[in-house]
Amino acid sequence: MDRSYGNVSCMNVIILLLLTQIGRPFLARTAIEPYENAHLVMLLSETIDTRTTPTIAEGSGSRFIVKFDSPPTNAERSLLKTAGFTIEGYIPHYAYLVSGETQAVQELLDAQTISWASTYEPRWKLAPGLASGEDHTDTLHVLLFADADLAATVPLVEDLSGVVHSAHDGVNKTLMISVDKDRLLEIAALDAVRWIEPFYAPRFHNNQAQWVLQSWQAEIRSLWDRGLDGEGVVLSTGDSGINTGHVAYRDSTIEITDWGNFPTHRKIIAYQPSAPGATFGDTPATEYHGTHTGCTVCGDDSYWGKEAPYDGMAPKAKLYFVDVGGPSGAPAYPSDYNDMYELPWSGNEGGKAKLMSNSWGSGGAFNTYDISCRQTDEFVWDHPDFLILYSAGNVGALGVSPPSTAKNVLSIGATFNGASANTPFLISSMGPTDDGRIKPNLTAPGILISADGASQENYKDGAGTSMSSPAVAGTCGLIVQYLREGWYPSGAPSSADGIEPSSALLRAMLVSSTIADFPGNPIPDPTVGWGRVCLDSVLYFAGEENRLYLDDGTLGIETGDEAIYNVDVEGKDWPLRVTLVWTDPPADLAAAKKIVNDLDLEAMSPSGGIYRGNVFANNFSQTGGSADATNLEECLRIKNPEEGTWTVRVIGTNVPEGAQPFALVITGDMAKTGIDEGEDIQTSLDLNVAPFTDQLIIRLYTPQAGALTLEMFDQTGRKVRTLIDERVHPEGEATYSFSLRGSLPSGVYFLRLKTAGKQVTTKALHLK
Repeated sequence: MDRSYGNVSCMNVIILLLLTQIGRPFLARTAIEPYENAHLVMLLSETIDTRTTPTIAEGSGSRFIVKFDSPPTNAERSLLKTAGFTIEGYIPHYAYLVSGETQAVQELLDAQTISWASTYEPRWKLAPGLASGEDHTDTLHVLLFADADLAATVPLVEDLSGVVHSAHDGVNKTLMISVDKDRLLEIAALDAVRWIEPFYAPRFHNNQAQWVLQSWQAEIRSLWDRGLDGEGVVLSTGDSGINTGHVAYRDSTIEITDWGNFPTHRKIIAYQPSAPGATFGDTPATEYHGTHTGCTVCGDDSYWGKEAPYDGMAPKAKLYFVDVGGPSGAPAYPSDYNDMYELPWSGNEGGKAKLMSNSWGSGGAFNTYDISCRQTDEFVWDHPDFLILYSAGNVGALGVSPPSTAKNVLSIGATFNGASANTPFLISSMGPTDDGRIKPNLTAPGILISADGASQENYKDGAGTSMSSPAVAGTCGLIVQYLREGWYPSGAPSSADGIEPSSALLRAMLVSSTIADFPGNPIPDPTVGWGRVCLDSVLYFAGEENRLYLDDGTLGIETGDEAIYNVDVEGKDWPLRVTLVWTDPPADLAAAKKIVNDLDLEAMSPSGGIYRGNVFANNFSQTGGSADATNLEECLRIKNPEEGTWTVRVIGTNVPEGAQPFALVITGDMAKTGIDEGEDIQTSLDLNVAPFTDQLIIRLYTPQAGALTLEMFDQTGRKVRTLIDERVHPEGEATYSFSLRGSLPSGVYFLRLKTAGKQVTTKALHLK
């Protein structure tokens, strides 16, 4: 039968069943057991047993820690906000740092809404080394609360004999001060002060990597051979400067001699300072560090007819450059890292950068989570499409340099190059972080030949994690091109299949790609992390057996939610790899553990064996073990997976700042993945959809009353809308109209209609 709605013609559509082996996950609720030590409040400076420590809600301050007995949900967060509190951060376990009134705290205690509370003590605001007196540098970095009056706080610090070197009022309010250590607690007692830590000035972390990172087959640059060379992608580095006249960068018509935007330049679309103290250009004081690292990302001298084999990993990509070089060769660090990241993320008419690589870090406080880490996590949490990479550092067992220890960045360690890339570089910094997180996350060759900034055409060796981070950044640019050009899920380019990945998805794909062939360093490992990047291990191309499934879930899950995926494994020749990654809210600096939202990964084999994320031995997953409550990257690698249906679960174990989006990557010899058209069938459900622009008109027929949902998916299988969710939908025909003005890109979408016992899917074409 034909139907019409106004001037929109609707043709009858054959209903299509969803037949894919890995379709969209279905969401369920699950009971969550509290942590075994849930009665503890875990601060860096001390651990508080709330069973024996009295509740304290007195004093003149406005900062408190309030605790719940079980994982807090959106309902508990709403209760705090209704009571007039501002939630400043999460403290494990099940507690929040809040700003508010003492009376409101007491009222929540009296009502037994919260189980414990305390004023936020000055000693809790000090980094451990400061509190013990073991680590008192000349300069201290002070973070204020967001509602603090910066101008009023400066004289209060000075009244306590503090010398204020600088004050910054931006995304974060910070001070750089010097003060005698016997006055530290007095400054910490100021209501405006949130955290005090020692300041260590940042410092720089000083041909074959192309095939190592693409295929791990000598001289085989498999992605370049398929035309994946960074075309159309903008990447970024923050470094000492660039010799813009070098043939790896030089443009024949646009000369770059000062700060500015250059959107039509063939390579460098912007050259901007990171901070007021930055100086233009690269210098011998840094051994032309930035010229070398930028070329490693995307240098290309073929424009000038050269054939040097030292092009960057993504030679056709463009570069948004941020100069962090100061006049003495030391980095000109920003007062707030948010300001630096905002530059490439905002971009210009030449494009927006998808990621930023930084080959420098703190000169001390190794393996800690400091203010620069919090600011970095804050930016990625607020800009989830932007990936940030940092070199791990070159101090070996001393530890990884902040901000490479931030949660939401990729920390990159170094290996030797070529056939020796399965050997860690001798001085590559080692983790884990102080709270036990896996850092570095990945490794890549750290001995590279790249542009020599002392000349216009020469190339030179460089060594260290300074080289490995840009190598991974450029390689990641090839993943961005792969996804934007729609190579997933079919394995061939299709503009209709193009997607814009989140930074979590890029991290997940890189982690999933890694090769673990380091004798003596089984993964996950404090030297090599999850191993060495090799894109052929994760990217799918038509005709290959090792298939790829992606879920860039942007809606997220709460505490007690679980997303369930059914995976049909057809052979044992390829390992089954499952990688879960998410972007976490910034951690509270006083918290002993920096994870905020704890998700867990599990898989059940066809025979019932349970595998949990990050439970490994000899490079592969083992059954048993405990859930990981520390890392934001959880992996499964099943060496010889059973054939049949595996059940993969992503569980919201503790999501105090939800909902939490996540990315999931699955590779292996699996049945066809993605959303499929399936086969024609007849059904008593009827769903009609015409091509639409800003308004989607849907007419449907249901044979009986009952629960009904209608969801919209893109071609990757990512759910983009829940259009209808009704517990009781009437029997018969119904018409719905949805406004989608400006909210969806053009292309093919799938609509899935579900009622009790029946499910149908049909296509819908969105026209601009």
